[in-house]
Amino acid sequence: MPLPIAPTPAIPPPLLGGVPYSNQVSLFFEFRIETPQTHPQNMNHLPNKRNAPPNPTGRIAVLLFALLFSVNLSLVSALPYAGSTPGNKLVASDTADGDELGYSLSVSGDYLLVGAPEEDGAAGDNRGAAYLYDIHSGAEIVKLMASDAVDLDRFGLSVAISGKYCVVGAPDNDASGTDDAGAVYVFDLNTGQEIHKLMASDEEDNDEFGYSVDVFGNYAIVGSWREDGASASVDANRGAAYIFDLTTGLELTKLTADDSQDDDRLGVSVAIWGDYALAGAYREDGTGDRQGAAYLFDISTGTQIAKLRASAVSYTHLRAHETEAD
Repeated sequence: MPLPIAPTPAIPPPLLGGVPYSNQVSLFFEFRIETPQTHPQNMNHLPNKRNAPPNPTGRIAVLLFALLFSVNLSLVSALPYAGSTPGNKLVASDTADGDELGYSLSVSGDYLLVGAPEEDGAAGDNRGAAYLYDIHSGAEIVKLMASDAVDLDRFGLSVAISGKYCVVGAPDNDASGTDDAGAVYVFDLNTGQEIHKLMASDEEDNDEFGYSVDVFGNYAIVGSWREDGASASVDANRGAAYIFDLTTGLELTKLTADDSQDDDRLGVSVAIWGDYALAGAYREDGTGDRQGAAYLFDISTGTQIAKLRASAVSYTHLRAHETEAD
């Protein structure tokens, strides 16, 4: 039987980077949607969920909000807890200096998943861990660790939870003998058991696959923000994102921007919802230098649907909005 939840008094909004949470997530932006002129060849092995894609405009806002919100949440180091005892602070049962619990977090239903990428493990160095909590009682349910954990993997740098799956990124994992190619671990929420280790089919040194993750239903999206792509340059860092089927652990498709350029870093942030996936490229130049963009994809075909860019964003606009909120 779930524990009763006592009435909770009003709790001031948590601070994200020194700015009230309510001020940050309610920012309004104008976006230009750029439809690509050409699409990659459809991938017939992916499920065709419909004959014609619907207008994605309605879901763009949802995905974009999730993308920006997940980036802001990565800055949280202490979470005001609104469970049975308001104001409780969640800490790891084996907390230690330098663990960095709260570097990443995700919530779904009754559960909260929190990453601690610098946690050392039994006898290691920055192997990483993730902790699952009951959001009603605040109790720690299980500590998740990679079955093949080694030093400096930074397991828990990114986390996502949905349905029966917990997904945890370890972007500095030396998968298959590589150097910092990265990996993602999938756990069964009901048992706490690791069920899959995901790796990119074209993994290379320093890709940092798993730097960002998100999950919806039976699908996960994984960002690999330092993937070089087709560039001939060393450390081109164009970036990519990958879609996986969590029931089988198989990679379904690789997502790249149609206008990919060196140092765009696509996949620094990712989100997935329904038939759509969104990947951020915060260093995409646009019409200037590092203006940034986000790319919307159809996961059933792997094709890019739209490129999202802010038409007018500046520090002045942010300050004006904060003043109104005050």
